[in-house]
Amino acid sequence: DELETVLSGIDVRVARGEKIGVVGRTGSGKSTTLLSLLRVLEAHSGRITVDDRDISALDLQSLRAGFNVILQDSFLFTGT
Repeated sequence: DELETVLSGIDVRVARGEKIGVVGRTGSGKSTTLLSLLRVLEAHSGRITVDDRDISALDLQSLRAGFNVILQDSFLFTGT
């Protein structure tokens, strides 16, 4: 069985300390991108690099420690 390509040709550069948000329509690949960056989903071709290092060779705990995630269904409470 050949897997369907779901992400292709993505090149994002984020400076150290910079904060970004990923937004888009349902089904546009936001969750797939995040899950790939966190190595919940492994790439079947190509590579993902952080600081020019392939994330497949990085320790999972170290890799994931660099991310803060706010889920799509977030709730803000008054007084917080």
